[in-house]
Amino acid sequence: MKGIRSRIRTVFTFPSVVLGGVIAVGLLLLFWEWFTHADRSRLFLYGHMGALPLDERTLGRYRMSGLVAAGAVMDFMLFLYGTWGVFARRRLLPVSAPSALGVWLTAVSPLGLGIPLIVAWGGVPSLPIKVGLEVAGLTLAGLAVGLWLAKGMAWDPTRGLTRLGYGMVITPLLLGLRVVELPGLGLAQPEVAAWMVLAGLLSSGIGLLGLARWRAFWDAPPIRGWEIWLAGAAMAYLELPLLHHIFLTPAEARYITAASNFFAFHGGVQVLVWMISGMVALGIETLERNRRWWEDRDHGLAVGILLGLILIGALAWSSGLRIDLALSAPDLYPDHHGHPGFQIYLPLVLRNW
Repeated sequence: MKGIRSRIRTVFTFPSVVLGGVIAVGLLLLFWEWFTHADRSRLFLYGHMGALPLDERTLGRYRMSGLVAAGAVMDFMLFLYGTWGVFARRRLLPVSAPSALGVWLTAVSPLGLGIPLIVAWGGVPSLPIKVGLEVAGLTLAGLAVGLWLAKGMAWDPTRGLTRLGYGMVITPLLLGLRVVELPGLGLAQPEVAAWMVLAGLLSSGIGLLGLARWRAFWDAPPIRGWEIWLAGAAMAYLELPLLHHIFLTPAEARYITAASNFFAFHGGVQVLVWMISGMVALGIETLERNRRWWEDRDHGLAVGILLGLILIGALAWSSGLRIDLALSAPDLYPDHHGHPGFQIYLPLVLRNW
């Protein structure tokens, strides 16, 4: 009994309760703005390519709003926990950052009750309560993953940065493999889909091996496969939808991205993507735990730099290209209407920001 009470006091500290309350209030205000005051027809693209408030594409945008909101909290917590950890270590103080579990548990009840009500009945048109529950569930799931990733920056910054690094390099694999279904849906040419899959495989493979080699060179403690996969999920499904919302939408009409930009249309394809990426993450864990094949360290630094340069080139190529906006948003980007192909991201970012 004393152990349980001690654990509760450790989790529900005053800072964690306050921080959880602040996050809950902030997210409820954000959803209130999105679903009550904002122009839903612009935020969720009613009428875009014939979309209706309750069709599957628009429902996907509602769900993605939860992940975008969780991504914003994740970035805030990464900064907060990172600053907290650096300050404590420079002052040689014990790390006493708020418990991530306590923060999440504090926010569960207000968000679990408030988000469904706001989403369902906060604006016009009213939405089914099921939609509100789905948005709340995704928000809480994303919040849990984001807090897990952020807390490492306070208690173990080296491991926290390692998770971030692995998460970034496995992201092309998580997002690239799903395009295998696009030719069958008439959304991409087979050769384009093949190149996108190849780009994801190459960039993630080179990045994962390069980072593993670099860590072996410095004899860093091994990392678990589930940590790699979960960090990748945080980058792919929380960070990138947030960046899309901020940087890759017109400044005068910020909208929530469609779920199909990040998830497969078919559930079986998505499960397959997660299984393959999970096996790759377990493979990297195996390499990290069995480093005999890395033992020749004479050229380790050169190999690490070479792989890093290849990774940068592969990521610049794979993430700098996108299916032309005429296929996804011709009404928002009339300059590109009727010109299917590829579109460079950078000019789009500069024009919209």
